[in-house]
Amino acid sequence: MPKVRVAAIQMHIAAGDPAANRRRMADLARRALDDGAQLVLLPELAACGYDLPRLDTLAEPLDGETTAAMAGLAARYRAHVAWGLAERDGDRFYNTLALAGPGRNLLARYRKAHLIPLLREPDYFTPGGDVVVVPTDIGRIGLAICYDLRFPGLFQRMAALGAEVLLVAAQWPQARAEHWRILTVATALQSLAFLVGANGVGLCCGEPLAGLSVVASPWGERIAEAGTAEQILCADVDLADVAEARRKLPVGQGQRPELYL
Repeated sequence: MPKVRVAAIQMHIAAGDPAANRRRMADLARRALDDGAQLVLLPELAACGYDLPRLDTLAEPLDGETTAAMAGLAARYRAHVAWGLAERDGDRFYNTLALAGPGRNLLARYRKAHLIPLLREPDYFTPGGDVVVVPTDIGRIGLAICYDLRFPGLFQRMAALGAEVLLVAAQWPQARAEHWRILTVATALQSLAFLVGANGVGLCCGEPLAGLSVVASPWGERIAEAGTAEQILCADVDLADVAEARRKLPVGQGQRPELYL
C-alpha cells in the first residue's frame, strides 16, 4: 500500500467571480503540489461560490475553463486534483466535485446527493444519484460534499466499495463548527478510511465559514487540522493503515442493512 501526501486547500471563495477564484485555486494548488502533494482537494463550489440566483451565468460545463486549469495542473505535476464547481448539464445545474488525474483526464465526477434546504440548494440544483468511488494509482478515492457528512449511509456504501481515502469538499459554517469537527472524525472512524476535508473561510451567504480543514485517520485521529484563516493543510498518510484497521475491526462483515432503512 502506498504512502500518499494529501493537501486540503482552505481558501476564501469570491462568490460570483469565477475568474478570480480560478486564479486563487491554481495558485494555492500549485503551492501544495510544489510541496510534494500527490492528492489536492479544494472546497465546495470553489470555482464560483454560493451565488445561486446567478447560476445561469456562473455555472459551467464539466469540460469548461476550471476543469482545463485544474486538469492541467494534475497533468503537469503527475498528481490528483479535486475541486468543487457549479456544473451545467443542459438545462440542469449540479453542485459537483470533480477529480482529475496525472494523465490530464477527468477520473470522476460526483454530483452532491444531499442538497441542504437551509441554503435553498434544492431550489437551484438537481441532486446527484450516484455513489462515486474511483480506483487510482494512489488508492481508491471516494467523493462527497459538505452536507453529505450528515448521512452516514453514503460513506458506509463507499467503504463497502473499497474507498480508502474520502474527500469531502465543503463550505461549512462557523455556527456549526463543532458539528464539522465531530462528523469528519466520526466518518473516518466509521468508514475505517482516511478523510480529507477542505472547507472554505471568509463569508458564505453572509455567514462566516468555520475553516478547520482536516485530515483524519481510520482510527478517528486528527492527523492535521487547519485554523480559521486561509491555509494549505498537508499531511502524509499510509494507506496500509486502512487495511490494518479493517483487518482488526471488520465491521463491514457485521452490517445488517435490512435493519437500517
